[in-house]
Amino acid sequence: MAPVATNEKPPAQEVGINPFYSPAITDDGDSNYKWAQYKPTFPKVSWPPLGPIDVEDRALHADPAKRDLLSAASKVITLTPAIGTEIYGLDLRQLTDAQKDELALLAAERGVVFFRDQELNIHEQLDLARHYGPLHKHATTPVPKQPGLEEVHVVYNDASRRPDTSAFSKLELWHSDVSYELQPPSTTSLKIYAGPETGGDTLWSSGYALYSSLSSGFQQYLE
Repeated sequence: MAPVATNEKPPAQEVGINPFYSPAITDDGDSNYKWAQYKPTFPKVSWPPLGPIDVEDRALHADPAKRDLLSAASKVITLTPAIGTEIYGLDLRQLTDAQKDELALLAAERGVVFFRDQELNIHEQLDLARHYGPLHKHATTPVPKQPGLEEVHVVYNDASRRPDTSAFSKLELWHSDVSYELQPPSTTSLKIYAGPETGGDTLWSSGYALYSSLSSGFQQYLE
């Protein structure tokens, strides 16, 4: 994970808000919304230009068998052959450094790892993420209203507005952010604070499995 690059020259004109990620329309009802301090906003902030960052891959320090992590779990479920593992019985606030390293290796191997009913707050989540390297600041997406959380990207749907389905084409919806960076972000930590009982699904896919499904000729073409 690495901070975002910035342009040292001021833009020729004001850049519009990313149409796919918009700030909350109104503060009405904030007093009744438990997570109002995390609603999305676009503050006028600037960051220094990106420089080289020394990042150490913590997965390289992990026990390949991941004994410390997996032995502490009450249940481990392989969700699909290609991607996804769900772990029960662990409190992410209490992980040892060895378990954190093994989690990095497991995430690299399985693509995504799920933990239900976690109590860690936003600051504890950031501290856990910092174990794996410097945190990324996204240049075009919102941050929480609460100051000091610029490394947090907010995924939020305002109840008073329907999502803009035209912001991205169907092809662009599956994409990797800030791939233009020399050191793009690696691992992402996502926590759901409030979600609908049905719908609102977040989907993951395996690029490795997709590549393996291609013919050898097409693989060579892509390479």
